[in-house]
Amino acid sequence: MHDAQCARRTYADLRPTDNPQILVNQLGSLKLADVSLHDWRGVLVLEDRETNILHGLGKAGDFFIPRLEHPVAGLAEAELGHFATAEGVLADCPADSDVCMRARGQLRAAEGKWAAADYWFARAVRDAPHTPFGYEVWGEALKKGDAPRAISLFAKANAIAPHFADPLEQWGQALMAERRSDLAVEKFAEAAKYAPEWGRLHLKWGEALTYTGDKRAAEKQFTQLARANARRHHGAGAGEKVLKLSDGFSKLQIEQIYPADMERALGTEVRFRSYRSKFHSSSQASFRLQLASPKDSAGAQLLSPQDRPLHQQTPQSLGSNT
Repeated sequence: MHDAQCARRTYADLRPTDNPQILVNQLGSLKLADVSLHDWRGVLVLEDRETNILHGLGKAGDFFIPRLEHPVAGLAEAELGHFATAEGVLADCPADSDVCMRARGQLRAAEGKWAAADYWFARAVRDAPHTPFGYEVWGEALKKGDAPRAISLFAKANAIAPHFADPLEQWGQALMAERRSDLAVEKFAEAAKYAPEWGRLHLKWGEALTYTGDKRAAEKQFTQLARANARRHHGAGAGEKVLKLSDGFSKLQIEQIYPADMERALGTEVRFRSYRSKFHSSSQASFRLQLASPKDSAGAQLLSPQDRPLHQQTPQSLGSNT
């Protein structure tokens, strides 16, 4: 679910079908991959196709639209900052569905309405205590403002589903926010067992290793990220020399890559704005990351240390993070 190339290749290899029930399930599986990668615009495109098919199935299709389609569409709109649209999409979602309650919590978190977000997340985990998803998305909402509480939620999700990579990756990010990159490295390594091609995981793993001063290991993670992205568009031999890691830079800079490709690689939405942020390891060395495309380029993009949502203020210097 964290490998966009694999998901699309698998979808393309499926036998063509005119059966709407099969097709809607195929599109739904592809959509879940885009949710995992935070490709919210891609989610909305697939959502529209699914909903049109379901409308054609009559009452059976109409039953599923507010219960399964609208929560995902509302989440995507919220993550894109379209709060009023998300509110409208979620309006007919049943109040006793944990999927719908999670989506309402994620909308409130995106709006910065934390008490309301806590209310919906608490209801979701109360009604579905044996699934990891409510704990995971609740922790994701809290990780930058209340990292200790987020960590406790990720631990619960991990106890329920130990092979689910998302809580582990988010747990690592929360540990970085607590300036414990040494512990975050362990979580990223564990998550990689279950999602080895997840671009954002390798990016965060590399950042954590840089903070601990292990630049050689960090370079390995950044190179793996760059090679995977190059292979995605230029074949198996591409991306063999794509990284330059050196002192003297005060920003993490990703260059020569399409915006959409970057979103796929990092698993997060990217917009072309400049962020100036210092990345210090324990030896106070900064680093620069270049992702190179052998054939094409599309400018540069600066990322914040914690993948902060772009509507928030520019991150300040993190200082030493050990």
